[in-house]
Amino acid sequence: MVFTWRQQLLALIVLGFVYIFYIQGAEGDFILDDIHNIALNEDIRINDLSITSIEQGLSSGKVGLLGRPLPMLSFSLDYFFSGYDVAAFKRTSIGLHALAFLGVFALSRQLLTVYAVRAFINPSHVFPLALAVSVIWALHPLHISTVVYVVQRMALMAALFSFASLWSYMKWRQRMGENSGLNIVWLIMALIFAILGFLSKENAVLLVAYIVVLELFVYGEARSKAERLYRKILLVATAVTLLLSIAYLHYGVDWYAGKYLLRDFDLWQRLQTEARIFFHYLQWLLMPNINSYGLFHDDIDISTGLLSPVTTLLSLVGIPALVVLSFVLREKLPWLGFGLSFFIAGHLLESTVIPLELVFEHRNYLPGFGIAFIVIVGGYRLLNSLGVSSLHIPVFIVVLAYLMVLSSIRLNEWRDPHLQSLSAVERHPESARSHWQLAAWYFEAYKQDLLRGGGFQPVFEDGVSHAEYAAEISPRYTTSLFGLIGVYNQLKLPHEKEWEDKLVYRLENYPYHFENDSHFKNMILCSQQSREVCALSPETAERLFDAALKNVTVQAGVRANLYHGYGILSHNFRNKEKAFSLMEKSASIRPKVLLYKDLVAVALDLKRKDDALKYLNKLKALPYEGRVSNELVKNLEQFVDDCCEQDLNIKIR
Repeated sequence: MVFTWRQQLLALIVLGFVYIFYIQGAEGDFILDDIHNIALNEDIRINDLSITSIEQGLSSGKVGLLGRPLPMLSFSLDYFFSGYDVAAFKRTSIGLHALAFLGVFALSRQLLTVYAVRAFINPSHVFPLALAVSVIWALHPLHISTVVYVVQRMALMAALFSFASLWSYMKWRQRMGENSGLNIVWLIMALIFAILGFLSKENAVLLVAYIVVLELFVYGEARSKAERLYRKILLVATAVTLLLSIAYLHYGVDWYAGKYLLRDFDLWQRLQTEARIFFHYLQWLLMPNINSYGLFHDDIDISTGLLSPVTTLLSLVGIPALVVLSFVLREKLPWLGFGLSFFIAGHLLESTVIPLELVFEHRNYLPGFGIAFIVIVGGYRLLNSLGVSSLHIPVFIVVLAYLMVLSSIRLNEWRDPHLQSLSAVERHPESARSHWQLAAWYFEAYKQDLLRGGGFQPVFEDGVSHAEYAAEISPRYTTSLFGLIGVYNQLKLPHEKEWEDKLVYRLENYPYHFENDSHFKNMILCSQQSREVCALSPETAERLFDAALKNVTVQAGVRANLYHGYGILSHNFRNKEKAFSLMEKSASIRPKVLLYKDLVAVALDLKRKDDALKYLNKLKALPYEGRVSNELVKNLEQFVDDCCEQDLNIKIR
């Protein structure tokens, strides 16, 4: 089915409109995971476009199986062309979202063409329906955070390449059995886009599941010998992908056992809760409500039993019921089965057994296409069956206008961190993370005001109030307590003993959260400064480190890092013997080059040449990493040779 040049031009005009619409959210700041992955990530800071710099950008990732090299390279390119201009980073993401709109349009066109052949829709309506699906998807308010939360470019790019891969796959699939060179090109393109998706984020592995959905609900039963053979190959590929994924999760990263120790839920509680969240996602897509959206959803209770809450049981029954419904209606309403199954398939990885955070809006960015497809095709067929096909355009305009209003509100909130934080607390009053985000904004505003010679006390008091409330509504939450103590240290004020006691108890008795790592790093940075700059007391710091090290949920790698950090902090507080002992404990768990470097430095500081030589040799026996170079090793060798008649100035990181 060939589109006219006017139709193609209209699609490009709509693409431009999508980009322009999103530009209103291009201002703002880096937030949350942006800080670690982008703002503080020195490896993305390339100064030229040489091969070496490109390789540096590709390898700058800190998360995922392969470091998600393609999004990381895109961050490096943003930095090269615009520095740390947040708006430039967001404009790139918006541009990629506009391309994803084209991907959705192309995929929708392929799907609708097949359904037109099967007489489920009028062939002349393929173009407007495909455009409607892609517009509804692109301008849906649930997807705002995926686009303008910069670090979610990882999910965005994975979705973009997945749409392109599925489109290429369908182009190949409709010509299966042909030996033409063009058809081979389509298959190769599908594979290339799939690889690019996986290099963006690991959930692109779900392409196998999406292809199975296409085969079941679009192409139906295999009719030729080639199709039957292909189905067998696809079945084997699906099984191999599943087995490899399970093997990696179990043996490669120990998701099933170790990672659950870091969560407030076990495997069964997660599965029960995710069943409820699945229907939250459906509601957010089908019945958009501005009060449902937000960065944080820690106010959603964890299911602790089939009837706690009662919606747990209903949800656990509801999901299989939807699957059964999809298959029952596969012949009469295949588009409905396709949309539901596509949405379910999109949540198989991040919303099932892997102990990730329970709720994130970006998990619906790609799966949400299935729901958009149902809404448009279902609405189209419903109006036709009622004999009011003349209402197609008016109804679509009303729905689109409503979505655009909500999306515009969210985009403007993302421009202003204060407005965004206020809105989050208003919509999620029982979210500890939302209250802490607002408190952090107040504290930063107060400190900036102090630098200007002011210091509006009510702003500071508002920050304290929200931080304390965050700790109150979430009995295991540590971030706001760390934050309160840290702010008071920076302002050289004595903090409340109650805050410290609560934090000690939570660090010792509840699952250790990875967010604590950054708080301990901030304490170490504070200890490196003078008391006039940051008034952290050794007693407080030691209590907090000791509490965390008593926690049985702390895994070996984290425990090693805690011992190392505790050692650095002790050295900063001039307790060198304790520093050396703590670092040795760290080395006994997980030896690292930089740790051995610090052990050499502390041993030299203690004028213990034998120990310095011992750990220098251990350092040299390990492969160098990061910024540890031959030059550094030579300098350490010189320091050891010169030991120990004079004090040496070796920095402990």
